[in-house]
Amino acid sequence: GAPATCPPGNPTTETCNNLDDNCDGTADDGGFSDAYEPNPDCGSVYTLGSVGSDAGNTYTSMTVYGSGDGDYFAIPMRESDGSCGCGGISFDEDYQASVTLTLPAGAGSYEFCMNTNSCGWPTGYCFEVPAGGTTTLSQYLDGACGPGQTDSYTVYVRVSGANAPGFECSPYTLSYYFDAGLCR
Repeated sequence: GAPATCPPGNPTTETCNNLDDNCDGTADDGGFSDAYEPNPDCGSVYTLGSVGSDAGNTYTSMTVYGSGDGDYFAIPMRESDGSCGCGGISFDEDYQASVTLTLPAGAGSYEFCMNTNSCGWPTGYCFEVPAGGTTTLSQYLDGACGPGQTDSYTVYVRVSGANAPGFECSPYTLSYYFDAGLCR
């Protein structure tokens, strides 16, 4: 009288598909990973694609799996436009580094942290993102002007499970953008 919780037939090896393939009573309880693992801490951070001035990247195949997994990423952002100053107003150039996390539905909530030039997370640098939600974190960066001066930064990001279930086989989306030449 109750719906089956595992596929009919013989149990098979558990795969990450929201089904209980091995019929042990728990769906998706295997040792799964994605192409960015292992990256569970600052000592094994995964470096993503570098971006130049006014450019960005998007990744759509990262996962937090299983419970307790955390993903640490380094994002190189380098001035590439050669401009300096603010149109004669000032010889200061600023930047904004922005990183956006979109979670799959059913994942519980994740903790999303961002910091520039440090893989540490002071108070106020981490935020909870609900399942199916999107959050953007950003930081303003002070640049410099001078002959041959090129500004470069590394943005560090951590994505980890926060509330039950705190992981999901479906991937999350991580995108980032380096807004250059701001006059603030």
